[in-house]
Amino acid sequence: MALLSKIAARLLPSSLTNRVFALYSFTLLMFVAGGLGLFVRYQVIAQLEETETASVMLIEVVAQAVQDSVVIGDYDTARKILQKGVEGSVFEAATFIDMTGGRIEARDRPSQDAPPPKWLGDWVQARMDDVNRPVTVGGHDYGVLRLHFDTRTVASKIWSLSHVVLLIGVSSLLAGLLLIRIPLARWLGGLDRLRGLVEALGTGKLDAQALVADNEPIEIRRVVDMLSRTTLLLQEREASRRAL
Repeated sequence: MALLSKIAARLLPSSLTNRVFALYSFTLLMFVAGGLGLFVRYQVIAQLEETETASVMLIEVVAQAVQDSVVIGDYDTARKILQKGVEGSVFEAATFIDMTGGRIEARDRPSQDAPPPKWLGDWVQARMDDVNRPVTVGGHDYGVLRLHFDTRTVASKIWSLSHVVLLIGVSSLLAGLLLIRIPLARWLGGLDRLRGLVEALGTGKLDAQALVADNEPIEIRRVVDMLSRTTLLLQEREASRRAL
């Protein structure tokens, strides 16, 4: 405990102005980081839920469109329907697997967005499983329709959102620190003036009539008033001593 106290004492700035500014900076950083973290978490969850909701709606539409072609064995038309279904959607591929193991697959064009970090892509992929729906007509199973999520695009959107949020957070933090630094230096700068007044009081050169602190904080005004009364008292004593 004593070691931590020594380390903290060494890390603390020497001046009161810098200590108050450091405390404000740390507090503001904690609030900004916490708020941005909660906001990003909410947006990520909302993005994943929105993607899953869209997948439920899309797979029903695609299944209804493809089942007629599958029943009559028109796999070429089924492939075109799958291609139309995945273009511009949250899926990168759509696959129909018939009862014999035959496959019809259609893929969307790769996204041109900046690739996200591998860890983020793996995290998104672990939370988004493929969507499967059996294709059944008249009680007869014809196969399974499987849609593969475009996890890369989803991760890219989350990564881009994180960049925007981080930029806004850093800008807000810097603006807040700049706004507090200027008035803080002005308000607490009166402490340096007090030191000069105390030195002048010790040498007897302090002019009580010149002690004006109307624009200073109330704590500094109280000290200035005390110095003013002390100066007047010393001057009266000095005048009495000289008279005697």
